[in-house]
Amino acid sequence: MTHELHHAYDQNSPPENFPANYDIMKPPINPNTTTGIAPYRLYFNTTVDVILQNANALEENKDEWKLNLRNLPLRNTAVIFPYGWTAIRFIADNRGVWAFHCHIEPHLYTGMGVIFDIDGRNVKNMPPEALVCEEIARTSINKAKHNP
Repeated sequence: MTHELHHAYDQNSPPENFPANYDIMKPPINPNTTTGIAPYRLYFNTTVDVILQNANALEENKDEWKLNLRNLPLRNTAVIFPYGWTAIRFIADNRGVWAFHCHIEPHLYTGMGVIFDIDGRNVKNMPPEALVCEEIARTSINKAKHNP
């Protein structure tokens, strides 16, 4: 890798397929998840950078600092190949609530989605039971505590 961080991640190739007993309705416990119900507020007219990545994806001699950030393609969809990554930059100058999500529906249920509230006037704190991902994460964490 570019920064010689070979100790920071598993260098084995990922599996070709999900295990035969994998069930999207019963996601595996992920000890790296966090839970929370407070919205993250984006202030009007600020620049926002969203990085979607998998550290295993960067090929040798690819320098993410040399990305073309001057004349980017104007699109509403980014294709991210397995173990790939992309950077998205936008100016939060259109007030309102905007959904940002993975287009694969089961992924949305497991947390690959977020709501951007530009200017922070529209989304109030939500009760935990309104958040499916919060409940899934809490259940997973509780299972991990009781089944070490």
